[in-house]
Amino acid sequence: MLPLCYYPLSQTQVRSHLLDEIRRQGKLTGGPGAPARERSLQQRAADSLVLLHLLVLWLLKKRTLRKGKKWNGAPVALAFPAWELTFLVVAYQGVCQSCFITMRTSGCSMSYFTIALLVLLCVPTAFLVWTIWFVWRQIKQREVIRYEKFGEEGKVDATRALRASLKKNGQPCCAWIAAISVATTDFTTAVWHHGEWVGNPRFMGMYGVLFENFDLSHVLFIGFDLLRKLLLALFLVLPPSWGLSQIYAASGLQGLAACTIMLRRPHTGYVENVKASLVQGSQAATGLAMIAGALRLWSLKLPDIAIFVMWTQILTVLCIVLVQIGEIGRASCRE
Repeated sequence: MLPLCYYPLSQTQVRSHLLDEIRRQGKLTGGPGAPARERSLQQRAADSLVLLHLLVLWLLKKRTLRKGKKWNGAPVALAFPAWELTFLVVAYQGVCQSCFITMRTSGCSMSYFTIALLVLLCVPTAFLVWTIWFVWRQIKQREVIRYEKFGEEGKVDATRALRASLKKNGQPCCAWIAAISVATTDFTTAVWHHGEWVGNPRFMGMYGVLFENFDLSHVLFIGFDLLRKLLLALFLVLPPSWGLSQIYAASGLQGLAACTIMLRRPHTGYVENVKASLVQGSQAATGLAMIAGALRLWSLKLPDIAIFVMWTQILTVLCIVLVQIGEIGRASCRE
């Protein structure tokens, strides 16, 4: 088994070395703009989603007018741009990384690279700036919606109800368990939730993906999350000549994000905070394992690191699934 230093640091660097070798042998033709001729998967998915959304709205409007009813706009669940914003938030890091990979493997000069950097990254960067500006303007300045915190009286009542439900008092076992489940759900809702967003339901349906999971003091946390994805995409395509800078930068960023989420707890509910902490903590632990392997600490080999990363991801997914099942169970008992 070879030491870890003989293995490539990432899949991106392996792809970069292969493209450089193919280009050196003359098997890859085309100028600096050749890799941009073929549209990326993210672009095709975005175009397909927009066309599907417009088609659904057109069919719904046509069906409403055919019945002789007045068209008052799309329902909240189908309002534009709810689907598109969700897709952009989910695929944001992939779009940024595709831009960086295109520039990294195009083989162009520094001048062309600078132009490509400005052109290809204008869309994700503009989306990041627009998101921060829009949320701040609509919520902080115009106050289109407001955030209502749960009062202390509800928390005290929920705590008393939970303590009272723990006493069986001659109840049947099934009724006693059901009472505990209902009281636990009320307790977690009142105590572990800071509050909720109320106001214009149409605005929340259209733009809620940008802020509805965060409380008032962290209403701009979506900007931090998008910036983290942008920087992570940049770090993951650093050239091999930079040595271990890729691992150090990516791991440091993931560790900073994990500490921020665990200490600040930006989400409105404890379940969201737990899941976000687990996911980000798992990524930070993976980064630390890669650093330990790159520095050859404790004689770690690549298979050992791979097994550690695999089990970290499996345990994270398992914990999230258990938390989600518990939430579904408590909600069912409450109904």
